[in-house]
Amino acid sequence: MDRWPDLVAAAEAQLVLDGELVVWDTEAGRLSFEALQRRAATRARGAVGLAARLAGLPRRLFGLLQHDGQELLTRPYTERRTLLEVCLVQGLVVY
Repeated sequence: MDRWPDLVAAAEAQLVLDGELVVWDTEAGRLSFEALQRRAATRARGAVGLAARLAGLPRRLFGLLQHDGQELLTRPYTERRTLLEVCLVQGLVVY
């Protein structure tokens, strides 16, 4: 997690999300797979600086896998998706 300090907030809220991670390159003004690779390869020391320039964002959120320490994998997808939407409305997940 030290490579993705901007995504730690969701983990601290005890949410485990199922989704696709992308990186927005502010200098290029677009999504960048190269920037995603740079973020993934960065160690903790440089991660904070890169997080400010190359924000890690969930592009698509499919469902909630864990909430408040409770495993949700055995629950139906529709239930997990509804709970994700509730978390979005409550501001627990910023999307």
